Amino acid sequence: MDTRGGILLAWQDDVVAISHPTIGTHFINALVSPRDGSPHWWITGVYAPQDEAAKIMFLSDLHDMRATCNGPWLLSGDFNMIISPEDKNNGNLHHTSMRRFRHFIADEELRDIYLHGRRYTWSNEREAPTLEHIDRVLCTIGWELNHPSCMLRCLSSAASDHAPLIIDAMPRSSGHRRFHFERFWPKL
Repeated sequence: MDTRGGILLAWQDDVVAISHPTIGTHFINALVSPRDGSPHWWITGVYAPQDEAAKIMFLSDLHDMRATCNGPWLLSGDFNMIISPEDKNNGNLHHTSMRRFRHFIADEELRDIYLHGRRYTWSNEREAPTLEHIDRVLCTIGWELNHPSCMLRCLSSAASDHAPLIIDAMPRSSGHRRFHFERFWPKL
């Protein structure tokens, strides 16, 4: 069974309405309008390319798409890039790609939503596996302010080398939140 190479955007119609879909080579983007009257926001699902030159174009396409979609934004999926050496279990790193991805996150003023319960989201499934955190959920401050108690966690999968991510945006009792300094703050 071939389980690679796709993006699925699904929603519960009695909870949200989806409109203004845009389908790119490596992403699906749409406007999410909650049925309860909460503010609308944009969602983008990604399945990034493997090739380094294609990754540059992929990030550029996301930047251009974002320029047409104002408001809170949630960006999630398989980025095929890591942010830091801690996102990989070995020292075989592509520092230029990591730096490019970090700059994209900072330039778009995104936050990496903390992943609970698992450090890595992908395995090459070999005897001595390479493990990486290449699947992530990023959001703007506006999205985070509208969903302050969200929680990101992994599910298990026997059908994929990726761990499916699930984000729960339902309110929870507020706990201690970690402080994060964002690189774009001094520009404000």
